Amino acid sequence: MVIFREKVSTYHLIDRPLNGVPITAKDSIDTAGVLTQRGSPIFKGRIPETDATSVARLKSAGAILLAKTNLPEFSYSTETDNLLTGRANNPWDLERTPGGSIGGESAATVQEAAKALQAAGCLVEPVRIPALERDNSLDVFNQLHVMELKPAFVEAIAGHENEIFKIAKAMLATPDTALGDYVLAEQAAERLKDGFAEYFQRYDALLCPVLPIPAHAHGLSEFVINGQTVPATHIQSATVPFNVTGLPGLSIRFGTSRDGLPIGVQLVSSWFAESTFLHLASLLETASPVRDLHPGI
Repeated sequence: MVIFREKVSTYHLIDRPLNGVPITAKDSIDTAGVLTQRGSPIFKGRIPETDATSVARLKSAGAILLAKTNLPEFSYSTETDNLLTGRANNPWDLERTPGGSIGGESAATVQEAAKALQAAGCLVEPVRIPALERDNSLDVFNQLHVMELKPAFVEAIAGHENEIFKIAKAMLATPDTALGDYVLAEQAAERLKDGFAEYFQRYDALLCPVLPIPAHAHGLSEFVINGQTVPATHIQSATVPFNVTGLPGLSIRFGTSRDGLPIGVQLVSSWFAESTFLHLASLLETASPVRDLHPGI
């Protein structure tokens, strides 16, 4: 009987790899019996009856839902703020938005992260991805997502037009993408996918920055990067290629800016190969110089 019980226990540990791991879920992701309000007064008090697929799978793996996290209205903005639950502040500096990296410093928690992976036995080398130079993924994203999201916005706010925040208003005011431009953007997205498919035939993962600037002050609409003024949406330039192509990835803190703000690095792997970047992230977490740092709150 002792042997049998030991086998059963071992089986359950393998079958539920996230046993006891606390997780949070964005307030746009349905959680059964728990408020999911999408950052909008329109959905104030909404309690779903069932979990979203992602939450259900995490729970089935043994994870424990600890909390829901704030988000921009309908999860659509580069800064977290809405009319229902308000603005999210960076715990390292309450006058700034959460998260972020910085140009030169970020290039330096990418290099340090690369060295850490190399020390752990990984083959690491700098690379160029020609597909990213041929097609601007941010332009592609902007052409595509308007036509994908705008109809959903119109449906969600019908009859509640006076209850929406500035981001939803901006989306509704954005002109539709012309059919010809949409087709060209779809073709560019396919070229980007082909380019990454070629890359992942040779490499297992990609290590890169998360954002091109540090966690910025609240309410900014544009930034100066390398002497050039760019709109706030430019901060998506290091992450949007993977939105367009559907590649999986994660970000992990691996450094600190000169202002004392966290700097993250991004790990990306091929489609359906999440186990690859999860393994690499665990190596980085073990070697991280900031793993035990926490904001003074």
